[in-house]
Amino acid sequence: MPGALPMRHYDESLIHALRVAGNDGRLLGYYSGQPIFEAVYDHEGHRYAYVGVAPRLGNGRINITALSDSQWLVAPGLVYEWDRNRRRLRDSGLAA
Repeated sequence: MPGALPMRHYDESLIHALRVAGNDGRLLGYYSGQPIFEAVYDHEGHRYAYVGVAPRLGNGRINITALSDSQWLVAPGLVYEWDRNRRRLRDSGLAA
């Protein structure tokens, strides 16, 4: 259609990506060469517990609709859920 604006395609998984500041808890294993920790925390000290590997669609993309509102993605496709009851204490390095 002449004069129409081009559609912009973006990766929805980036909207749901968690910016991890560090890990918390024990090492559970590896996925695609990356470590899986029991929990991670963000720059504000919010703690997120490991849930599992993100479900994928037939085309290989992450199925964002399968995530709940409190779940976030950590590359390469791990799902962590916000632990509303616990925070990481910045000074001590211990979870509260």
